[in-house]
Amino acid sequence: MASDPDKPKVSGPQVDDEAVYKLPCRVPFKVFLRPDANAEQALISACREAAGVHIDAERQPSRKGNFMCLRLTLHASEHDQIRRVRAAIAADTSVIMAL
Repeated sequence: MASDPDKPKVSGPQVDDEAVYKLPCRVPFKVFLRPDANAEQALISACREAAGVHIDAERQPSRKGNFMCLRLTLHASEHDQIRRVRAAIAADTSVIMAL
């Protein structure tokens, strides 16, 4: 079975944003990435650009320094903003895992 190159590679259940989020609201993202300040800033910038609004970012390194945890909070007014931020996170090669 051939894979569709236009279909995003997402594991786990798909989320119906419109059923879950009552807008406007804050939407949290927890992103684990390799410890690289440039990659961290690039991801934050990409998410802010994708959303078209400011996104709060909080960082916390792991105890052993193996990864960086970014807590991003989107102040969403449209469901499409949530989808665009998810896509920006999924496209970033420095991301290890995102919740």
